[in-house]
Amino acid sequence: MRARALPGPWWLVRRRQDLPSELDWLSSEEQRHLARLQVEKRRNDWLLGRWTAKSAFLGSPYWAGVDTDLADLTVRQAADGAPEALLRGRPLPLTLSISHRRGWGLCALAPEGMLVGCDLEAVEARSPAFLEDYFTSEEQVALEGLPSVETDRLATLFWAAKESALKALRVGLRADTRRIQTTVTGGLEAVETWRSLAVQDTQSDRRFGGWSRMLGELTLVVVTSPSSGEPVALDNRP
Repeated sequence: MRARALPGPWWLVRRRQDLPSELDWLSSEEQRHLARLQVEKRRNDWLLGRWTAKSAFLGSPYWAGVDTDLADLTVRQAADGAPEALLRGRPLPLTLSISHRRGWGLCALAPEGMLVGCDLEAVEARSPAFLEDYFTSEEQVALEGLPSVETDRLATLFWAAKESALKALRVGLRADTRRIQTTVTGGLEAVETWRSLAVQDTQSDRRFGGWSRMLGELTLVVVTSPSSGEPVALDNRP
């Protein structure tokens, strides 16, 4: 299958209540993995992430003309912990990222060769010690003097951008979050439309194009390298 050229990555959100009651959409490998998850929250979050990812594939050109069902598709962790998708055991020519928070699941898809990462975060206060430990000096300066509501919103955006970039780099939070520098331009109003941001991995000097928006009380971020256009929704949900 050949991926279409995209102006931006695809994205899709799903809610926990969207999960099917039956599990026949899981592949045999996914069924075995689920059986090993004993903590209910971990099971629910894992299922939500897989259902969101598979729903994204259903709406993408990668699924067009494919005569199969969702149980033939496996979304699993690669050796480095990043998600990867296989159709009947063969890797699909795409990259993907998954996030979940407070009953919402998010999946971002991109063509093979494009790095993509996404994150959902609840807007909340973060302590000065947290900011010092995980944020760059430039990010800490950007937070100084803001009203508390804007401080919380911007700090959450910085954190979501860091997680997204580290996911795209396939290192996750094993890496120092201060290697990721995020720059936001424009206002900090809580809007449910996409706004651009710049993200840089200072360790490798790799630069990402970033996009952020609100999803209810959650901050949603998608980053890609190379930079891309605005993320493209896979259906008409917000």
